[in-house]
Amino acid sequence: MALINPDVAPTVAAASLTVAIISLALAFYSFRAGGPKVSAQCYIAEEPSGEYFLRLVMSNRGRTATTIDVGQLDVSWQYDYNPAKDTHRTLWPVFPETFPYRLEGHTPVQWSCPATELMKTAINMAPNTWRLHVKIGHRTRKVRVSKRIAHVTKDGIEPLR
Repeated sequence: MALINPDVAPTVAAASLTVAIISLALAFYSFRAGGPKVSAQCYIAEEPSGEYFLRLVMSNRGRTATTIDVGQLDVSWQYDYNPAKDTHRTLWPVFPETFPYRLEGHTPVQWSCPATELMKTAINMAPNTWRLHVKIGHRTRKVRVSKRIAHVTKDGIEPLR
């Protein structure tokens, strides 16, 4: 004795497969919504005293915490119009925080490190794109340093445009 009519069995199987796929998609979407969502911004800030600072702003908009680690800063300057003669340097910025840093969910954080000597070197040269290597969780990102310099006033930092 069959519990399901053989004519209806393919329809029931297709309906159960559809429900399983929709359930899997919703579970995956919920999993991704719960993870960390980290954005990074890096720029140079100039204080009224004439000192420059490299600023790194990290923001975790997700629910779970993640680990942040800052690596090297790749800088380069153009040499005339011949890219083969460009000057490349790898620097290791020293931020006041100990890394790796645990960035909790729904939390922004900002770090600064001195960059006056770097900017004295770069002020008369046309810099190429600078990139700061930041490890977020298990992925390494190259965060572009903005070419616009933010000027610090006594009230705070003027926003970048």
